[in-house]
Amino acid sequence: LEMTRRAVMGRMALSECNLNHLSLTPSDDERLTHTAHTLAQYPIAICHDPGLRVGEIGRESREMERTLGGLDVILIDHIGYIPHEGEPGDSKAARIGNTTKALTRLAKSMQVAVLCLSQLRRSDYDAAKAPDLDDLRESGDLEQDARQVWMLHRPGYYAPFAEKPDQTAPQKALVIVRKNHNGPRDISIPLAFVEQSAKFAEWSQ
Repeated sequence: LEMTRRAVMGRMALSECNLNHLSLTPSDDERLTHTAHTLAQYPIAICHDPGLRVGEIGRESREMERTLGGLDVILIDHIGYIPHEGEPGDSKAARIGNTTKALTRLAKSMQVAVLCLSQLRRSDYDAAKAPDLDDLRESGDLEQDARQVWMLHRPGYYAPFAEKPDQTAPQKALVIVRKNHNGPRDISIPLAFVEQSAKFAEWSQ
């Protein structure tokens, strides 16, 4: 909902090649083109129509299911770009609740996972403090309706300017499971984040 289809594929190709879009050279063209052609063969459909409502997301998803011969996951980037419907006088939180409940029904009716991204509202920019459920924007219904809540945390993001980590080297990051309907919670898994290509990968010492 935020980026064009071309921009998404470009970001994916840069990430696969571990390249920074600000420092590309003509020698990178062939590698990027080959990677883009490879990605185009994957069973991924991207809808970049702006302002889709939940009902329209459902229709697009069912069309993708028919086109691809099946669907495993619906990825929404991000919930803040969905027009939240409601009655006149409803609060923003109530409207977001209508959206999250509708997405829950969509997941159940299509028997697929719906992975919905959300920005955080950080009240404390302390690198030592990992994000919690309270940091979800309009957190009540997001937290209540989600079966799982995973949060990404990069301590280097909050480092003072003079101490910012090297953008070309893997930085330590965490994915934190804050809610898990049928499993353990408040556990974290280390990841490697390469800032120049906005890429997360398995952490290796």
